[in-house]
Amino acid sequence: MDAARREAAEELGAELGKLNLFGLYTNLKGKNTDHIVVFSCDTFTFTGKTDWEIERFDLFPIDKLPPDVSPGSKQRINEFADRDDPPIVGTW
Repeated sequence: MDAARREAAEELGAELGKLNLFGLYTNLKGKNTDHIVVFSCDTFTFTGKTDWEIERFDLFPIDKLPPDVSPGSKQRINEFADRDDPPIVGTW
């Protein structure tokens, strides 16, 4: 969780409230294996000051996402909106 807080602070100037484990995913496609840990956070503040890794960002209502959201991200967002269960473990 410390890494998630640090990344949010460095990349968006965000200070996160309580973090909850949402899911742990593995991407086995391609020559590299990726492990993705997703947290949810209900409260946060941010300055919007980005570092060199972030070109731009915006906030959207969960039911009005941009059309170019990646399939994996869209799936995670849908799972979050529909979820009442413990953290999810699966493939990205």
